[in-house]
Amino acid sequence: MAKSQTPIYAYVDETGNTGHNIFDESQPDFLTGALITRGDIDLTCATRVKDIAVQVGFDGLHAQKMGMARVEAISPEVLELMKAMNAHFFLSRVEKKVPFGNEGF
Repeated sequence: MAKSQTPIYAYVDETGNTGHNIFDESQPDFLTGALITRGDIDLTCATRVKDIAVQVGFDGLHAQKMGMARVEAISPEVLELMKAMNAHFFLSRVEKKVPFGNEGF
């Protein structure tokens, strides 16, 4: 079986990182998500991504800035693009608990 010459890309984002205050009770979880694709979607899909974003008044796809209503409005087009790219997702969740005996950590 021949190996693909197309590199694999991982686009990773996280939430719940409280820096030096790792056990911040207001953020009990550390979450990461990764979009995995063959090839650089920043290059191959830039025009399509911009076209999708323009539909809701933005020039890029940034869910935090767009809000849920706009994200939901464009989700069918984003899903179509992800399927066309044969994209995969990886999600992880780490529950942050204070280790026993390390309350002052």
